[in-house]
This record gives sequence, C-alpha cells and structure tokens, in this order.
Amino acid sequence: MKKSCLLGLVWLICLFSLYADGSARTAASDKALLFELPNLLQVDAFGDGFQSGAGGKLFLTPDLAGRALLAVDFVSDEGISDTTLGLGLGVEWHPARGKASPYFGGLTGIRTLTRTGEEGAIDFYFGGLAGVEVLIFDKIAVYAEYKLLAIFDANGFSVKLGEPAGGGRGAQFGIVVYF
Repeated sequence: MKKSCLLGLVWLICLFSLYADGSARTAASDKALLFELPNLLQVDAFGDGFQSGAGGKLFLTPDLAGRALLAVDFVSDEGISDTTLGLGLGVEWHPARGKASPYFGGLTGIRTLTRTGEEGAIDFYFGGLAGVEVLIFDKIAVYAEYKLLAIFDANGFSVKLGEPAGGGRGAQFGIVVYF
C-alpha cells in the first residue's frame, strides 16, 4: 500500500510539473501560514481528541523556502490521555513554482510525548520530504506530502515513511495561506 501511494505521489508531482505555469509568485506572497490536516485517511483508536498543526513558511530565494511547524496531538479515553507536542523545521526546494508546485526537501524536529500515569518521552527525527502544493485561489493553496524519517526515541533508532506519531501516518495534507 505504501509503495503504491508513494508511486502515485511521484506520478502526481511529475504531472503537476508539466502543467505548472512557471510564473513566480510576487514578493508579497513569499510569506505564508501553514495549517496541517493530519490523519484525514485514518481513524484514531481514541474517540475523543484533536490533532492540529500550524506554522509559517518563508521563501528565502525564488525556489527555496524555509518552514517551521508546531504540532499538537491530544486524545483522551476513559481517564487516559495522550499528549504530543512537536516542533519541526524544514527546507523545501520548488523546481517549478506555479499554480502547481512540486517540492523536495529535508526536515528535522523534536517532540514530547506524555501519557497519564507514565513517564514522558522525547523523540528526535530528521529526514526527507516530497510533495506538491496546488494554488486553488489567489492566496490559498493545498498541499500533500510524504516524509521519510529517521527517528531516535525510547525504543532506539527506526526509519518510517510518514509522521513519527504512533499511527505511522503516511500522507500529510494541509492548507497554505499566502500574504
């Protein structure tokens, strides 16, 4: 399943690259707010909770952007609550900026995990990402991306396709608001 999803993402990136109009956005729209929409394709084991992420993005050059994202994941069920707070920093290279803009890059981050009645844990991760951002309105875009991450946590070292969260999320979706 993961291979077919990754192959589909690569196919979409190639397709969007062909149709990208190549016109660079104006300097006024080189700053953006990011909003994550995690786990659209997966139902969590906990029925009561929320997940969200918000951050910023800044184009340093016409094709290179830096980003920072703060993620919050809180779920509770029958007196047990799990809380995850994370901070990730990344770099995106956009080879063809336009209405559809594929990108590749790297990221690093840290997250803390706490569960009722247990000792907290800290995880570190770094890795690569690939995705596509599609401008749907003048200043609003949606994005989809995959991440390949190396994770250092209480269990040691692991490599995962997707977020370092417990569910092993693969595809990440979000909204970008340029200003």
